[in-house]
Amino acid sequence: METKQSKKNKYSAGEIIAGIIGIVFFGIIGCYIVIIVGFCILTSGAGSTIAVYETSISPTGLYQAEAVRTMGGGAAGYDESDFRVEVAEDGFEFSCKGDEPFNYINIAGLGTGSAFTQYDIQWISDDTFTVIYGTRYGQVTMNGKEYNIRNGEFEIDRKKSYLISYEESDEEIYYNCLLAIRNPLDRRILFHIECAPSGWSQRNVLKARLYTEDEKGEPQSFSLEPNSEGMFNVSLKGLKSYWESEEKEVPENVLIFAH
Repeated sequence: METKQSKKNKYSAGEIIAGIIGIVFFGIIGCYIVIIVGFCILTSGAGSTIAVYETSISPTGLYQAEAVRTMGGGAAGYDESDFRVEVAEDGFEFSCKGDEPFNYINIAGLGTGSAFTQYDIQWISDDTFTVIYGTRYGQVTMNGKEYNIRNGEFEIDRKKSYLISYEESDEEIYYNCLLAIRNPLDRRILFHIECAPSGWSQRNVLKARLYTEDEKGEPQSFSLEPNSEGMFNVSLKGLKSYWESEEKEVPENVLIFAH
């Protein structure tokens, strides 16, 4: 009789509760694992969409320079831009912009990664083109499937540039500067100039910037011939609250936007 009773009470109440807790705990962990694995499968299987949004065909039709926007699918989507050149083969020549890519070369050193980058592409010979985007530039010479690139950022020569005068009112400040600027490209460029204060961000740069104006209230435009340097008398103005008073030199972060 005692033997039968001991078998019925083989597991204590504490052991039964601990077992239930363990089952619930491992059940929750298992659910998380299933969710994570499913998410990975979905995102890894989601393809990306590539859109060619700016193109320029070489004079001979053997090359097509193009800016490409890549959009990823799934929850881990992404949106960025890159730059590449398609190369024609077997006598094929590009007949129109936007032909489907079939044989392309990614051009390292061009592009910002931002999907909103706008590229100004211009062929200056049968195998050489220039690209201008924002304050940056590139010049690429193709040789079949190989290329040489010269790239960088438009900048002033601070050693040759200097401040002519500085004034301020209750709300605005005014700089008159002589700026030395070089065009490193084998093409003529037009450009306008702005300045941004230290620590500026994309969110407040429009309000914080120093800018130039022509007689119509538009950004003043300047030009430079290919591979040349010029001295430009530039008048800049902006809101005083974003800049330190009594500046006695050319402002930092001079931005040259070419086109």
